Amino acid sequence: MKEWSSLRKSKVGDAVDVREQCVIAIDESVKPLLKGFSLEYSSFADGDFGDLERIELEGFNKLGTVEFWSKGWVGIDIYDCALDDQVMNVLLSPEEGESVSQEFDRFIKILTQDS
Repeated sequence: MKEWSSLRKSKVGDAVDVREQCVIAIDESVKPLLKGFSLEYSSFADGDFGDLERIELEGFNKLGTVEFWSKGWVGIDIYDCALDDQVMNVLLSPEEGESVSQEFDRFIKILTQDS
């Protein structure tokens, strides 16, 4: 398994591998950091950006979603129910793959803030 930080080195052509590795990395490396959050996994075929793997998180008045598409797109968002505000909303193209790790680190920081 790749460590989360090594995923930034993956290339655009590795989109499907990156998507699978991200789901594995979340499950094995990130999930322990999110104590008190529930995680729900879902998959959808043939979307605008290919097949979709989605992870929805809920806890401490925050709702988060991470979406990995088979064509290399990555979506990350957080809604803070206490603030009644979307505090993060990022859609990264395959060409922005190097930013995924940085944005995901920000995602974890926001989710675990005040938890």
